[in-house]
Amino acid sequence: MDKQRLLLIHCDWSVEGEFRPEKPDVNINSVTIKCVGRVDPVLVLESFTDHDGVLLIGCPIGDCHFIDGNVHADLRFKMIHKLMDMAGVEQSRLAIKWASPSDEASAMKALDEYLGVLVDLGKRRL
Repeated sequence: MDKQRLLLIHCDWSVEGEFRPEKPDVNINSVTIKCVGRVDPVLVLESFTDHDGVLLIGCPIGDCHFIDGNVHADLRFKMIHKLMDMAGVEQSRLAIKWASPSDEASAMKALDEYLGVLVDLGKRRL
């Protein structure tokens, strides 16, 4: 059986150092960006052509290096969910989680929580 594929997009400021987690049952493509508030909704939707899920990890609300980038990310996340409905993609295949660089385990915890959901969803069928 093929492994599930996850696109992990995380803020450079929410995770200290390089964040390239490996899990035995999921192929994770990890992308670091300056701020999750800059994520392009179209690119997120296009990623579902070859990924089973997308996880965005950013700084907690009120703790953004760019002041309000995480607020913009949250608004885009809600908009992307509406577009996913129109495209016939389950909303739970996209998640946004907040991780603090002062708590190194928070990003891994966010990833593990989402992987539990993704495994339950199974592989995405086009």
